[in-house]
Amino acid sequence: MIKIKAFSLIELLITLIIISLLVGAFAPIITKKLKASDITVGSFSQGGSNLELKNNAPKSQTDCDKFNALFIPASMNDGTNNICVTRYNIGDNTEDGGVAVSGHAQELSVGQTCSLSGNCCWKGQTANPCTTNNNSISYSGCTRTVCQWKAADLSCAQYAPNGSKAGYWRLPNSAEAQGWIENFATLQIAEGKNGLQLCSDNGQSRDGMNGCMYINEKCIGSPYGSCRPGYTWLSEKTTSTTHASMLSSVDKKIWRSDDNLAISARCVYDGLNDYTVVQKPDEEEPEIKAKEPQSQADCDKVALYTMFIEKKYNDGYKNVCVTKFNVGDPQGPDIAASVVNFQRSKYTVCPKASESLCCWNGRMGAYCTDDGNYSGCTRTVCQWEAARRSCLEWNSNDKYKGYWRLPKRIELNGWARNINYISRGRGNNGLQFCDDAYSKQDTVGSVSGSAVCFGIDECKNTFGDSFCEPMMILSMDSVNENTKYAYYLRMNSFTEYTFHKNTRGFSARCVYDGDDYSGELD
Repeated sequence: MIKIKAFSLIELLITLIIISLLVGAFAPIITKKLKASDITVGSFSQGGSNLELKNNAPKSQTDCDKFNALFIPASMNDGTNNICVTRYNIGDNTEDGGVAVSGHAQELSVGQTCSLSGNCCWKGQTANPCTTNNNSISYSGCTRTVCQWKAADLSCAQYAPNGSKAGYWRLPNSAEAQGWIENFATLQIAEGKNGLQLCSDNGQSRDGMNGCMYINEKCIGSPYGSCRPGYTWLSEKTTSTTHASMLSSVDKKIWRSDDNLAISARCVYDGLNDYTVVQKPDEEEPEIKAKEPQSQADCDKVALYTMFIEKKYNDGYKNVCVTKFNVGDPQGPDIAASVVNFQRSKYTVCPKASESLCCWNGRMGAYCTDDGNYSGCTRTVCQWEAARRSCLEWNSNDKYKGYWRLPKRIELNGWARNINYISRGRGNNGLQFCDDAYSKQDTVGSVSGSAVCFGIDECKNTFGDSFCEPMMILSMDSVNENTKYAYYLRMNSFTEYTFHKNTRGFSARCVYDGDDYSGELD
């Protein structure tokens, strides 16, 4: 009995070892099957091929036709993404694919009172005086559905045309709307009934629009009961109770509106979060051997809080990484050890003015906006030589000292041409430049898509220059020893100026292009 029991235990042990070896041999197959069922953004291996999630960003009008929407290329949009835009207001033309009012919102006839505060739409005659058609548009300016912001936002989020899934549509943003304004002749006038078909707030047919003057006491629950189809909702908040809007009148521009106002709303599809699984042959990802950055991932390795700018948006020669914050700001490049950095005060004079080696930090804006990711009121500003040294001596990620410089003048030209892609309206995904302001009124809502930063006259130095001007962007190029190029961000413009002195306090950003500039260090 004892021998039989001992033999059985040995047999059992051998059997268990064999089973464990077999499981180990098949483990890669089991693991591969499990991975193949767990689809994530990117790619994974299955049976000798790769499965990849590819977004469905529209490439032509054909891609938008299935939604009965207008295709707007990136060049006429925000400089970044192609999009489809609905040609009719939320609530209109729903029998032909238009966006229906959300079931979570209240759909009313004009004259009725909203009982879902801030979440209503009104149908019927929402404009007077108005025009029903012009030579190119049959979409009446008299009977356009208007919605409060929350109802518009919900309706876009739930739009699912042609059996597609909801969640891929949204309200347009201000960068996109700014692109439409700049290309209005093409997107509105030339396209006619196939275009945006916005209506004019002045009540008269003009500029390819039907007229749709606002009327009061018809959309009850909106301020003054006002219906305003000449305005169109955008996605960005401007204050806690207002969102940006686009005014479709002779002075087309980005505005702001009380969230309870009843105005027009369109929906946008960019396809960036709408993925399709595709197969591709197995291939190894090529190693990036050049120092020149090729993607945002490369810039993230060189330094945090940088933006990858492709050469076509830059100077047409090289891709670059650019810091999103000024030299001396908490998330920006460090100020060089040879530079004097001190809190801005009207009683403080730069102690090394003869060498132009000062930076100032603290409140730099007389008129400015403090909201958002990067305040327009407290940006460090530097003299030119202080900025140049700080970029060259910045040792990002402990190994890139000597690889950073101020931007070239030609690069700033490229950014100026592509300001909506580079900065304005991009939030913390962009370079976050700040706008000048003519008066305190210009700071309201920062409707240009940038923080506002009107300078002050308190960065003192012995040359008599005392200007702190964070809306100015320094370049590395010089006209002569004392004259430097800088760029000026003024509300809705981005232009070049030259200066006779290099001792003023301006914003400074640092650029990485993969070249070694350490030979320029003192």
